[in-house]
Amino acid sequence: MDSRGVTSFEVVLHDGVGRKKKRGNRSVCGGTSASAAQEATTTQSALVMDAVRLATMFLAPNGTFITKFFRCQDYKAVMFCLKQLFERVHLSRPVASRSTPAEIYVICLRYKVPANIQPELLDLKHLHLLSVDAEKSKRQESTEFWKTGLASDFIWSEAQTPLEFLGSFLTISFDDPASLPIKNHELTTDEIKQLCEYLFVLRENGYNHLLEWRMCVRKALSSCSQVTPRTDGTATDNKG
Repeated sequence: MDSRGVTSFEVVLHDGVGRKKKRGNRSVCGGTSASAAQEATTTQSALVMDAVRLATMFLAPNGTFITKFFRCQDYKAVMFCLKQLFERVHLSRPVASRSTPAEIYVICLRYKVPANIQPELLDLKHLHLLSVDAEKSKRQESTEFWKTGLASDFIWSEAQTPLEFLGSFLTISFDDPASLPIKNHELTTDEIKQLCEYLFVLRENGYNHLLEWRMCVRKALSSCSQVTPRTDGTATDNKG
């Protein structure tokens, strides 16, 4: 680099490594077995962090970093890291026929060139702890970036159309008490839960699957008890 008069780069691109298909047990959504999938995503996450580390060494001020990233449990931790290093972080997804594409692309703009980068920020093991602490102390900031909708609102709310609801959030949660009957219903399969979790990468056929599930669950639960939807996104359950 020095011999050519190059001191930094405007763009650093990390394409990752494609997932290798292995024979064996397959998951509900057609992936490899749980242990193989876990190993693959761990490797992918490590590669992304290696690329981020190189980017911090060679990227020019206000530079751009683009990486392929596979959905996994490391998502929030990696995103936390990138948000500390870049002013803007965008998500994109490839054109794919599957309803849940395995990969997304993360576009990071305007590298901040921090004077001091904590080693823990580039270490995936420590990064999980940092991101959890930051989520607790900056809950409002996290909420603005990672918008989560409630399954109970998706099923019962009439404040907005179901399609508008899907377009307003990045993921759908079953954590509130009102969503537990929906989560435990036989119609809420593992595939449906994955579609809800990875709402931000779904295409039209994934949306259609969730809309169909919504109608079926709404009908099934309504037949068990008289439910009156309200415009504030809640529902009144009148049993008997």
